[in-house]
Amino acid sequence: MQSIEKQEVRQDDLQVSITDNWTTGKRLYHAITPCLFAFLITLGTSVPEPAIAIIMKEFCVGQLEATLGITLYTIGLALGPLLFAPLSETYGRRWIYIFASTSLLSFAAGAGAAQSFASYLTCRFLSGMLGSVGIAMGAGTVADVWPQGRGRASALLMFVLGPFLAPSLAPFIVAYFLEAFDNDWRWTQWFLLLVGFPVWILILGMRETSTAKRSRDVPPRPLQRSVSLPLRMLCSDPIIFALTLHTSFGYAMIFSFFSSFSYILTLDYGLHNPQSSLCLLSLAIGYFCAILLFLMLEAVIRMRLKSSQQRLSQPEDRLIPGIAGGVLLLAGETWYALSARRGGSWAVFVAAGIPVGGGAFILFLSAINYMMQVYDHRVVASAIAANGAIRYSLGAICPLFTIQMYERLGAHWAGGTFALISLLLLPLPWLLMQNGQRLRSRLPKRDMATSDVET
Repeated sequence: MQSIEKQEVRQDDLQVSITDNWTTGKRLYHAITPCLFAFLITLGTSVPEPAIAIIMKEFCVGQLEATLGITLYTIGLALGPLLFAPLSETYGRRWIYIFASTSLLSFAAGAGAAQSFASYLTCRFLSGMLGSVGIAMGAGTVADVWPQGRGRASALLMFVLGPFLAPSLAPFIVAYFLEAFDNDWRWTQWFLLLVGFPVWILILGMRETSTAKRSRDVPPRPLQRSVSLPLRMLCSDPIIFALTLHTSFGYAMIFSFFSSFSYILTLDYGLHNPQSSLCLLSLAIGYFCAILLFLMLEAVIRMRLKSSQQRLSQPEDRLIPGIAGGVLLLAGETWYALSARRGGSWAVFVAAGIPVGGGAFILFLSAINYMMQVYDHRVVASAIAANGAIRYSLGAICPLFTIQMYERLGAHWAGGTFALISLLLLPLPWLLMQNGQRLRSRLPKRDMATSDVET
């Protein structure tokens, strides 16, 4: 027991020696670069969406098969962090960042040069799986280099925004690339390379931030234990399970929008690419509105603590924005279901994306903020990897059945089904607020951060 305590002390002392002497510029560099990489990774999820019809014609496949380019990439995002994120906690982050970014761009190039449908799908899957670790490691890197307080909150905001904003922007931008380059679907992948090369250069300039790489006295976790940690946390930790369930559904709704938006706008309102892809920007508007709401709620929490003369807040206070996010998601899904009708206003229908995007974003932001407060920096990447595995799995599945669901049930009933699920999940953040401290007391002490946070 004493040796374990000494190891933990050496790890904590080492973290201070690595990051506390860094300049603000160096901290910013190592916070912004993972944010850009997370943006790049998730940009790849939806780049094929505007080219689905072109891919169908090029490879003589149906719509379901053409959508597999999105599905397999997103499944890769779910599987990759389960392997690579825990390894970063054992062997350090820098070389895994370099490996992930190089792999993502290499297989994106392979997908763009593919001469067969099978090779295209294989490269898409490998690009997503091998590049995906950047998302799970990003929050851990922010925790490594940025001290507790408002600076970390700002870096976290920027990190979380990327994985939401990128899939919403990609179809809109790529649609104009396709129009400019004679509907050549390969530009969906060349576009990813154009954006990714500068990010890859920035990653090469990063330095190691994790204590795992620098510590010679602390033995690394066994490989098997490191790899299985995210799944064990997901299955045994009720906090991670509840947060994952709610945030995964919210993220799946974003992916369902990518398919259903284009379908309904074309069928009922007569809009086609790039106009229909432009309407996805309503989701992006929702993300920025969510940031404002999140900052307002955080300010209210700080004012409440000051008025009660408290210097420390409970981690469960970070779930208050999640309650607002659940309400917004429910309102947006209901709006979306009721406003979709032929002959109606397309602007009213498109505006439903604002509360849906805002609700899903603030749910995830609240969950990540809470996990970074609750879990030790050595295991937070595994906690986020467990969340990401389910979140991206649902995101991968949604495009496969969304169109069929809207065709068979109609927009009102299909959208109403999603709204009903939102209603059933609505109490989860509130239940965690009421029971979070009790649940935390049952978890292994070595995996937990301090219970209270200085405001």
